[in-house]
This record gives sequence, C-alpha cells and structure tokens, in this order.
Amino acid sequence: MKIIIPLEDAGKCKEKLMRLKEHLPQQTDETVCDFALYLAHQLKGSFSPQGFVTSCKSALYDLKLGVDLRTAKPIQNNLVGQLAHESPGDTFSEIIAEAVFPPEFARSVKEEIKSLAL
Repeated sequence: MKIIIPLEDAGKCKEKLMRLKEHLPQQTDETVCDFALYLAHQLKGSFSPQGFVTSCKSALYDLKLGVDLRTAKPIQNNLVGQLAHESPGDTFSEIIAEAVFPPEFARSVKEEIKSLAL
C-alpha cells in the first residue's frame, strides 16, 4: 500500500515543519529545526515517503551549494555551507518524519532511507 500525505493534510504537516521546535522540544540541535523550516518551504502539494526523502536530499544538496537548483537562485539561509556531508540528511529526515507525520508515514520514511543505503 502506497502511503501519501494528501494535499488537504500537507498544509498541516508544513505548519508542523515550520514549528518543529514546538513539536519536538527535546531537540537541542537547532540545525534540525532550521532545516525543517527550510524544507517546509520546498515541499509542494501532496507527497509520499519517497518524495519526502528525495526532497530532504535535494534541499540538503541545495544548501551545500548555496543555490536552489530548481530556480538557479542563490539561497539566503544560515545553513548554506554548514552541512558538510549527506549523512545529516538521513538523520534529519528520520527525526523530522517522527515528529511531524503519522507513525505509518514515518516508518515508511525510515524504510525508504534504509533501502537507499543498500
């Protein structure tokens, strides 16, 4: 069964992403919350666990380069150049998915990350 966050629920999820600190008060790494805020502005429409993981990886890559590759415009964000390698993306994806999405969706995100690591 394919799990999808439908368009009508995507807005609620994006709100949670933008306010991750409220939904995950024990998270002391501000980078995760800053990344979630950036990601909230990148997600469009409905999305699947695979789409979420891909969006996370794409956002991380853009932040490393300092350029939004979809628009070719420079990114003005305090995370630009701060994320040195890709592994935080998987960790961030899992942390964010558990805090923001329904449990079944979060499990599918973890499975997707695991399948890509093989």
